Amino acid sequence: MKKFKTTLILGLLSVMSCTSQNKSVAPQKVVTAQMVAAQEKLCLNPHKIEQIEEEIRAYLDTTSVQQIKERTEANYEYYLDHKTKIISEIAAFYEQEDTYFKNKIKSYKPNEESYTAKQNVSSTLVNNNHIAFRDSIQQGLYFNQYLEDNKSSIRAVSRYNGATTFTEQFDNSSYRPHYPINFDSEEDLTIKQIFYHGGTRDTTALPVDAYAFPLNAISINTLKRIDSFELEIKLKYVAKIDTVHFSTEEIGVQKNGIKLLKMKDNYVEYELPSEYYPYHKGTLLEEIYYNKDGKVLETGNGLSNSFIETPEEDYNNRLNAIKDSYEYAFNTTTKEELFKVFKYLDLRFNNEDNASRQVNKQILKGNVASFTLYLENRRDTLVLLPTLKNSAPLRNIYVHELNDRTDFITKNGKIIKTFPSEISFMYNSETQNFSDKYFYIDLEDAIANEYYYLDQEKQMITKLPYANIDYLCPSIFIASEKDKDGFKLLSKEKNQLLSDQRFSNYSASPYTDDILVANDDGTFVLYDQDGQLITINTQKVTKVILKEATY
Repeated sequence: MKKFKTTLILGLLSVMSCTSQNKSVAPQKVVTAQMVAAQEKLCLNPHKIEQIEEEIRAYLDTTSVQQIKERTEANYEYYLDHKTKIISEIAAFYEQEDTYFKNKIKSYKPNEESYTAKQNVSSTLVNNNHIAFRDSIQQGLYFNQYLEDNKSSIRAVSRYNGATTFTEQFDNSSYRPHYPINFDSEEDLTIKQIFYHGGTRDTTALPVDAYAFPLNAISINTLKRIDSFELEIKLKYVAKIDTVHFSTEEIGVQKNGIKLLKMKDNYVEYELPSEYYPYHKGTLLEEIYYNKDGKVLETGNGLSNSFIETPEEDYNNRLNAIKDSYEYAFNTTTKEELFKVFKYLDLRFNNEDNASRQVNKQILKGNVASFTLYLENRRDTLVLLPTLKNSAPLRNIYVHELNDRTDFITKNGKIIKTFPSEISFMYNSETQNFSDKYFYIDLEDAIANEYYYLDQEKQMITKLPYANIDYLCPSIFIASEKDKDGFKLLSKEKNQLLSDQRFSNYSASPYTDDILVANDDGTFVLYDQDGQLITINTQKVTKVILKEATY
């Protein structure tokens, strides 16, 4: 739970219906660009500034300047006229929170306590994971390029998981990588150069959302084949931590700015400077609670950023915030001016909260005798500049997916075929791979599905005369012709039949992995072009030879 001041000022602009006789303000306040800049400088989290700006713009798009000015005035009048009621409501909320925790406090018998195996917390928070991350990146990182919504979606396919590093040997699957850095590390990512097929390159720096790559895709505004790109990775990792330890004898004691308020039975309450992101010296990273025997207790329900003001202090803080919003909005005439007002107020309240204190409350699954807090002391930066490579071989034709259609385009950007819908490439559930040649349009009536063959070499797309296509084995499809019984054997690699015969049934041998097909002439075993038995695992077949089954 966060204290009031972190609540966006827009949340105060709900309409209150009242008429006040107590308002005696002559608003003369104006927000200047210098005032906004000063609050931006105090804000330690640039992402918070972006979030505030986005929410203000979204709000201003839904209303008018006059409506906002009326709401700020009505809210101010409401708080002036309903002081007793509002304080009572705030007090009731405080009491509800206190009652909730009081009902959770209990004394445990030794056999009722629950423990956890949390140990070596210091080595978990401060370790050499950033070195493993660096080594995995330098061993090579690769990507697949997908064309979606007039952009390229870059998805990592190489990963280091502590045991295996994938090399350039890929199928057309996409792997989601995991790198062994702890959750308190941060990344600042920038694409420095993009190298396109044909020798051209783009040296315009492109910032990347830190939460995106390599866990999620990077979006780049191009439909051209990207051969590689240079990515600057600034990894900010925890290099040193501090610990603060409290025991039951230290209630009221303050250490490193942290004050123990309560510790009884299974309940702990302490006061500390407000947390915020990004991480900084003093940020709370981990809490470990012990019973009298030193066993680590499991945690139950907890609450951070709890209120420390009295209901009267809370009311006055709210009133002052609403008064400021009313007075600063009073002289505005445009949405641009209101944007500046709300940005200034939101940043100011956010910065005030970051400088204030909070109370953390924690319920344990056992009687607590002591606890240790692990706090960030120092964060170091590791800078990497790897070149990431496209893992897919160069193709003549690429698929471009949009919301309402699918384009097939050449490597030079020329559209050769457009379908007014999504398409799906054939999928083998056994090998978990997609075909890169056969695809279909999935219609509401499955019988009406349309099947196609993509010829990369000839840069052609051919509609196929089949009502259904499915895998027989990784190298062979079974294809049912429209309005005809049975099926034929179709090559996975080329748009050609592997046998001129039609079959009515197929199965795997009950004794081996070989495949049996049957028609009116008998039951047959399949052999390939080299006279080798075709099994459910055979990967390459260019010709099928039928031999009558003898079992």
